[in-house]
Amino acid sequence: MYLVGIDAGGSNTRVIVMEARNRKIVGQAYGTGANFQQLGAAGSARVIAETCKLALDPVLLWKDRENAGIKIGAGVAGCGRKEEQLALKNELSQLMVFDDIIIEDDGKTALLSAWQGEPGIVLIAGTGSIAYALDEEDNFYRSGGWGPILGDAGSGCWLGLSSFKMALKRADRSGKEDKLRFLFENLNEEIHNRDQLISFIYQGDRLPRKELAGLAPVILNQAEEGDSFFLEIVEAGAKELAAEVIALAKKLPVEDRRIALAGGLTNNDFYRGKIQSLIEAAAIEFKSIRKIELEPVFGALYLAETLI
Repeated sequence: MYLVGIDAGGSNTRVIVMEARNRKIVGQAYGTGANFQQLGAAGSARVIAETCKLALDPVLLWKDRENAGIKIGAGVAGCGRKEEQLALKNELSQLMVFDDIIIEDDGKTALLSAWQGEPGIVLIAGTGSIAYALDEEDNFYRSGGWGPILGDAGSGCWLGLSSFKMALKRADRSGKEDKLRFLFENLNEEIHNRDQLISFIYQGDRLPRKELAGLAPVILNQAEEGDSFFLEIVEAGAKELAAEVIALAKKLPVEDRRIALAGGLTNNDFYRGKIQSLIEAAAIEFKSIRKIELEPVFGALYLAETLI
């Protein structure tokens, strides 16, 4: 029997394959992002299936998979509602072989990975953002994670979009185009003026989240170097993320208020330090705050294991 863990985020997808009997990891692969809200059920399923194939191919011949006993746990960004999870499961059933599958959003699998199913809190800050808590009665609570239009404050996409908003306002009101030019130069798109920016942002019916999030590293670097324009944006983002955690902590007893910080942006020492300092300064007691130790994909494996 094989357990498959899938962590499908906005920027990339990771799959690991484990032999259930000896708990040995025998395969793994990386793919592109598979956010359900961006790609829809069919698009998300395609990315996940392709990445699973890369992970499983060295382990099992296709003809052997129907009898292999494959159990799958998946954490998929933007796939938190039951109807979305069912739609994705139906699409995946057309593309790959498995005995059973559990699909949750990637926030829940990150929380399971952080505390191995025990009570605690996780904050994820990557392309998007969300915070989850689990209490002793296995009740899940969330804060944030409402997408780039309704929420995701402090995320990579939010930092990029907020920087453009502030740079446009700065240019309109003071005539200073320096920050706008800086953002154009660091965006991985051929954009040189406002008209091109408008077309880029409002293309089709979806915000270019991944491209905007790609600006986050340079924005954080400028803030760390003391650029007051970008520092104001970064501090506002950190404040929003800390507030998500504090809101959830109030739902748990002190002994369960342990916090794991996950997602690509928390790999940045400067940003993580800002978030952590704001949490520690809050008028509420916490047990511990640390960077997540096990990657969220292991929380997906934890889900798969419950299917045995």
